[in-house]
Amino acid sequence: MRCILAQYPVLMKKKKLISKLQIHYIIERYRIRCGPVVIRGDGFIDVMGNFKICDTNLRKLPLKFGNVYGDFLCHSNNLTTLKGCPKYVAGDFNCGYNVKLKTLKFGPEEVGGDYSCQENSLVDLKGCPKEIKGNFNAFLNQLTTLKDGPEKVGRNCYLHHNNLTSLKGLKHIGASLYVSSNALIDLKGCPEFIGDILSFDNDVRLDLGNEKCYVKSIVIQMQESSLTKSEKCLPKFVVENQQYLPVLFRYFKYITLYDEERLIEENFKEIINEVKDGLR
Repeated sequence: MRCILAQYPVLMKKKKLISKLQIHYIIERYRIRCGPVVIRGDGFIDVMGNFKICDTNLRKLPLKFGNVYGDFLCHSNNLTTLKGCPKYVAGDFNCGYNVKLKTLKFGPEEVGGDYSCQENSLVDLKGCPKEIKGNFNAFLNQLTTLKDGPEKVGRNCYLHHNNLTSLKGLKHIGASLYVSSNALIDLKGCPEFIGDILSFDNDVRLDLGNEKCYVKSIVIQMQESSLTKSEKCLPKFVVENQQYLPVLFRYFKYITLYDEERLIEENFKEIINEVKDGLR
């Protein structure tokens, strides 16, 4: 039997867009600081300026964003998801201090300034852009890997106080890289270029694998927890010559510093003497 309903077109219910009155109510309720808003035809909103929603108990964002042509600040809430975040942020993005946030999924795909996700509960960086143009603040999380994180950071990269066991993933840091207070055993996977400082703990081996790294200066952090494990700490003569380590790192691919796990003191001192004699 022929279905009578097939003779008539199916009418799709038009999606109801959020109104300016509803947006105004949300802004007032959560004490949001916000630039001019444009409601797009797809139901998302663009902000012609900054957007700030902080110090609330919100577990998710109350609006769905397209582009934000300023800063987007959603730190210091109780967010458990970044769903609704803009895809593009022209200025800084900050989702830090949301202690229940475990993933960056649904976060911005492009950020023009700093990207901050510190003091959350992140275990990985899935959802993070491959390039950060400003500073990258991801300290005080539970990161175990940099896989799926940014490959290039334009300015400083703060990764201290995590559970990282490798630096693999990072390739270019425009300014400084801070990786103290992690679970690093060595420096394998270290970026090829660090424009200023590389800072790591004194219980990390000077082992870059079969790679090299251009870095301006190195700062070795003396950790109290490491001092009780003297067999794992860098020898005193290494710490005392840390100002010469950038040249050693530059030629690391061509030198041998370790015999299995033992640092070869003679080899280290020989290359340091060459640096003091003018090797650059």
